[in-house]
Amino acid sequence: MHMGDYKIEFFPRLDKPADLQNYARIASRGIDVLLQETTNSYKQEWTASETNVSTELRSLIQDAPERVIIGNFSTLISRIQDIVSIAESLGKFVLINGRSMVDSVAIARELGYLKCKEGVMKPLDEKTMESIPENKQIIITTGAQGEEFGGLNNISK
Repeated sequence: MHMGDYKIEFFPRLDKPADLQNYARIASRGIDVLLQETTNSYKQEWTASETNVSTELRSLIQDAPERVIIGNFSTLISRIQDIVSIAESLGKFVLINGRSMVDSVAIARELGYLKCKEGVMKPLDEKTMESIPENKQIIITTGAQGEEFGGLNNISK
């Protein structure tokens, strides 16, 4: 059984809650090998709820005097949606950086999983950055885990 990357969330802001009964039903059929990809799965404690993350992001973004740079997994569409919604409510723009981030955002928008007002999301390039005041820029980039060729690493250089 391959579960992919996941987070057990009981009170998600955008997705459905984790269905532990369904996990148990699937497991009851018998599983010889379980392949899973989840950050910090070896830790005993629960990670923070996305609701808490969203509340803290809002506070940090609205109080930031200049541009905000956020490292994020390109597949964590619910968090990207939260950032976009925060940007819309604060009159800011979201600039997308990193090949996999650009691809994931495009696919999520095409499939209707990521919604935003026209013009709020833009590609990260020099012309766009120069046309938007720094205090109105929120950059979402790949490379949150320090990948050598990730967007965050490139920005830091």
